[in-house]
Amino acid sequence: MFVGLAYQFKSLPVKAVIEYNDDQYEFNRTGARPYTPSSPVSYGLEWEALPGITLGVSHQHGDNVSFSFSAALDTKARPARYAPPEFISSRDLPQSQLPPQINKRSWYDRLLYDVERSGLLLVAGRLSDDGSQAELIVGNKIYPLWADAIARHVALADLHLPPSVKKLYLIAEDGGHRASSVVVPRPSTLPLIQDTLSRQIRVLGGADLLGPRQQTDFTTGKINITADLNNRLQLFDPDDPARYQVYVQIGAEYAISNHWALKGVYGVDITNTFDESRRKNSDSVLPKVRSDIVKYLTEGETGLDSLMLEGRDSLSSSLHYRLFGGVLEEMYSGIGGEMLYWPAQSRLAFGLSAAYVRQRAFDKSLDLLDYSVATGFVSAYWASPFYNYDAGVHVGRYLAKDLGATFELRRTFDNGWQVGLWATLTDVPFDTFGEGSFDKGFYFKIPLNGLFGSNTRSAYSTRMRPIQRDGGQRLENHSGNLFWDLRDTRFDGLVGTVGRMLP
Repeated sequence: MFVGLAYQFKSLPVKAVIEYNDDQYEFNRTGARPYTPSSPVSYGLEWEALPGITLGVSHQHGDNVSFSFSAALDTKARPARYAPPEFISSRDLPQSQLPPQINKRSWYDRLLYDVERSGLLLVAGRLSDDGSQAELIVGNKIYPLWADAIARHVALADLHLPPSVKKLYLIAEDGGHRASSVVVPRPSTLPLIQDTLSRQIRVLGGADLLGPRQQTDFTTGKINITADLNNRLQLFDPDDPARYQVYVQIGAEYAISNHWALKGVYGVDITNTFDESRRKNSDSVLPKVRSDIVKYLTEGETGLDSLMLEGRDSLSSSLHYRLFGGVLEEMYSGIGGEMLYWPAQSRLAFGLSAAYVRQRAFDKSLDLLDYSVATGFVSAYWASPFYNYDAGVHVGRYLAKDLGATFELRRTFDNGWQVGLWATLTDVPFDTFGEGSFDKGFYFKIPLNGLFGSNTRSAYSTRMRPIQRDGGQRLENHSGNLFWDLRDTRFDGLVGTVGRMLP
């Protein structure tokens, strides 16, 4: 028999819960950790700390204390529009109150100063020969939706551009790539009727400025350092379904130019349970390209996670590339690159990625092991019109030198959450592959916008697989990722948010 009751206090956002469950868990008495409950009664409290966020504490079966966290959300609700802090426009400030590099008489300098105070970027700009159109390359640092970033850019440009300008041509640059452009009529030149303005907004392919007359000299030669609390999870191990590490992640980035940077991450262990694993010595008959991961998590609990040189750029509105070299991840160092062909306004895209890597030493130093491999894939993607589902297929050579294909499907919700799944089939027979027969799992991306009141485009991403084996393994952050990186500025996503592109 199983019975549960809950009581909601009227004056408090607190709920009392109690349950009766007389299951004695006989199936678990002879397992690795035999357990028989001492009481069939469990009870606790649940507190709705914030709308949709619940914290709980309970005493279970007479001998366990449990803490819980749960979150509920409306997956169809888009993020609320971000209103940056109010400030006095640089147009209304005396020159003495502006930074010395900002010339108040220059519309570009004034716009640049106000754009950066709004959490945005202004890369370059020019006016057409007749002065009727302004062309701007713009970026977005903190707005979860690019449409809202465009709206803020339009409002600030309208404030600072010369009176002759009637149309704005905004080229969205995201992570060094220019995938889309938005043409917007200057709001102050038309009647303030939103439907009229919305109908005149056009979304085109990305581009570059030919002979920009103004260009931002972004700071180079400076190291930016960050420190974050992070975690690693290892789930679904039959011996112990949940192991973890909590560590401090120290990151550093050195900008060489607008498109090239040297970046690295060093992890400092706080606590972990990976040393309890009984799978330190893999029984795989394939090259141990992933199943030795526990050795990296124990012998390299503190160490260098990555240190690489990376370049990103767009050769045209349809062709984008990424090059990288160095310590790529926990287990591999090497060099490689990726190309993506994504025609403007098309739902189909095609990619090519390749890398040559060597396995790293288990202590995550700069030393290398003997195993090396050339890996590469040809990819095809479909940005479907159905509920923001996107599909991809990657065909090629994997880290264990097996040949096959990976199929993946993801759905991105309006609020930025992304969930997906993948499955990989290669020429490795199921019995040779080992437990699980083939590689498969789930992908999650959770936006951090609004957490603790902050506004950010950052997100927590993770992959979960039932068990880690060696067949069908890729460099997960360096194989076929450009399509997903450019998703926020793709054509159909921007077209669907035209109504938010106006101030």
